[in-house]
Amino acid sequence: ITRTFQPVPVTAAEKDTAVAELNRGGFVQQGGVVDPSRIPATKPPFGSMHLDDLGYLWTQRTLAAGTGGASFDVFDPSGRFLGTVTSAVPLTWPILVRVTAVYAVTNDDDGFPSVVRLRIRGR
Repeated sequence: ITRTFQPVPVTAAEKDTAVAELNRGGFVQQGGVVDPSRIPATKPPFGSMHLDDLGYLWTQRTLAAGTGGASFDVFDPSGRFLGTVTSAVPLTWPILVRVTAVYAVTNDDDGFPSVVRLRIRGR
């Protein structure tokens, strides 16, 4: 598959959080060395890939910090880009795509997970 994209920068706050998590998680205490300069300046173009039951590939796009919702680029079984699908709801694993719906987990404002079913229109 081929798709052009706008690189999403990694913010200073995201870098600080990553370093803090490595320090807090036991990595440093076990002899690990954190080099913040090795954290990339941009995020990868997508975070995950999902194959639906019709053979279409859904790549979950990486979004900028503070961006709500979720976004997927969809490719047909031959690898041709079809378009972008967006959700106002931020989605986390697991994600399951079927003919007429996307099933996923989202967290509410208090961090509690819920399973959501999002209908796919126009399919």
